[in-house]
Amino acid sequence: MMKFRKGDLVSITARVKYDQNDEGVVWLIVGRGQDAMVKTSDITMVSPHFNVGDPVIHSNGATGFVRAVQDSHAWVELDDKTGFATWAAAELRLIGNEPASHEYERPSSRLVISGEEPEVVF
Repeated sequence: MMKFRKGDLVSITARVKYDQNDEGVVWLIVGRGQDAMVKTSDITMVSPHFNVGDPVIHSNGATGFVRAVQDSHAWVELDDKTGFATWAAAELRLIGNEPASHEYERPSSRLVISGEEPEVVF
C-alpha cells in the first residue's frame, strides 16, 4: 500500500448532512461521524439522494417518478407508461420546479424490501 505524503491530492467519501445553503456551503458527515463544512466548489457529486415520489429525468431523456431507492440505484415508474426502470442514481437528476408531465396520484401500495424477497403491500 502506498504511503500518503504531504501534497498528495486525495478524495474521501462523505454524506451530505444538510441541504446546500445560499452561500454555496454544505455540511458533510465524514468518517466516524465527524462533520466538515466545505464549499460546493470543492466537492463533486458521486451519487445523488432521491426520495420516493421525486420526479426525475434520466440522462437518456426519460422521465418518471422514483418508486424505491436501494443504495445508489433508483427504481423509476416511467411517465410514458411503458413500465419501470432501475437506474444508477448518478444517471438521474431531480426535476426541480418543472411541472410533471401529467397529474400524478401516488398508489396506495408500497414496496417493502426485507430479506431476500421484495413484497408489495396494499
